[in-house]
Amino acid sequence: MFAFALLVAAAVLLNLVSGAVLTNMLALGTGDASATGLSIFSLLGHRHVSEAAASLVVILVSWITLKDKRSKVKRVSWLAFACVIGEALLGRVSAPLSPSIGFLHAFI
Repeated sequence: MFAFALLVAAAVLLNLVSGAVLTNMLALGTGDASATGLSIFSLLGHRHVSEAAASLVVILVSWITLKDKRSKVKRVSWLAFACVIGEALLGRVSAPLSPSIGFLHAFI
């Protein structure tokens, strides 16, 4: 379970980096953020990375819920799941996000 949790952390970090680069590209007007290439730094690439990371979080939460005996760990895992759902709902708005929605999307 620990190795899978590290994989989930790496996927979430990759998602964070792709979102930061995408936001920078949109703010500076450099590049084409809406390009449909294989780049994880495009809007489509960021969405794919986000969906993969969210899927891994769901698998990890399910695994923790079924196998771990500690109630605090289960609660924290479900809190992480709620954060992923909130991120997904905020991120579904088409880019560029309004400043307040963008702030919440980056903060969560």
